[in-house]
Amino acid sequence: MATSPSSFVTASIPRPITARDPIPPRAARRASALSLPQVTPFDSRIFWAKEIMRRELKTGIALTTVAREVGLSASGFIHRFKDLVGVPPGQWRKLIRVEKAARLLLDEPRLSVKEIAAEVGLPPGRLAREFRRHFEVTPLQYRRRAWGVELNWPDLE
Repeated sequence: MATSPSSFVTASIPRPITARDPIPPRAARRASALSLPQVTPFDSRIFWAKEIMRRELKTGIALTTVAREVGLSASGFIHRFKDLVGVPPGQWRKLIRVEKAARLLLDEPRLSVKEIAAEVGLPPGRLAREFRRHFEVTPLQYRRRAWGVELNWPDLE
């Protein structure tokens, strides 16, 4: 199929932008390409952020500081972390604290719940609340059940 010279010339001239079309088509394609998530299954910055948060679990490093250390803005860090890990960084840190507390409850029987709470960077009451949310038992109940010890206190009446 042959094209006439006049149709070729008109096809290469971009159409004028109207009020209905505020974004030129080429710019729209570029904007949609840029808005696609630029996330890979493994992101070394998120890996290092997780390592920093694990290392500083006891002190509770601020998420903005973690973001700055891995070279991301705070909002970019939170979005990228959630895209890769599935939960926001604050929630992930809570889960890591509770899981570490559970390990310590079983591995270190001489540590009290108060000492374990200090080790994971939470006040004892907050640890008990988060522990109940996660495991549906208190830290002491968790330890006793894992050891197979059920205390049956006698009725005092």
